[in-house]
Amino acid sequence: CRYCQVGKQNNLTGQSSCAYCEPGKYEDRVGQNECIDCVAGKWSEASGQHNMSYCIACEAGHYDERSGRGVNKCVACDPGKWSSMLGQANASHCIACVAGKFSPLTGQASREGCISCARGKWSSVVGQSNHTQCISCVAGKYSVATGQTAKTSCIECAAGRWSFKVGLE
Repeated sequence: CRYCQVGKQNNLTGQSSCAYCEPGKYEDRVGQNECIDCVAGKWSEASGQHNMSYCIACEAGHYDERSGRGVNKCVACDPGKWSSMLGQANASHCIACVAGKFSPLTGQASREGCISCARGKWSSVVGQSNHTQCISCVAGKYSVATGQTAKTSCIECAAGRWSFKVGLE
């Protein structure tokens, strides 16, 4: 009897051939009775793979918690989060935008996808997904910088000046 080749397996006795590893799996040794799953965060749509290097990593800004996937089911990081790493296995690898920034889009691959709150606004919350979550400076105060993280970044109008407008730049 001959050994099954790499990329193939046979888990039954008395067989006349070996089966190719299914998509999402590989086998890098001869004579095996089962194939190895691509790890979580990776997938492969081809059958008969003989090396884990054929498992394709989820792209940056995405992850997949299940192993042995035969199709790309990578999930995008939520709005307000990003990840620059390839092949991530769970959502905990998605990093929240820092305070003073937000991201309305899913699947951001870098922190540059996080947008600063506009001048005249601030936010102390991390992981914001919308510019409406940035808080306007109150009337009589203003802010010239973007991405502010505290109410104290709003400066009072100087003596002899005033403003009734909120969110003044």
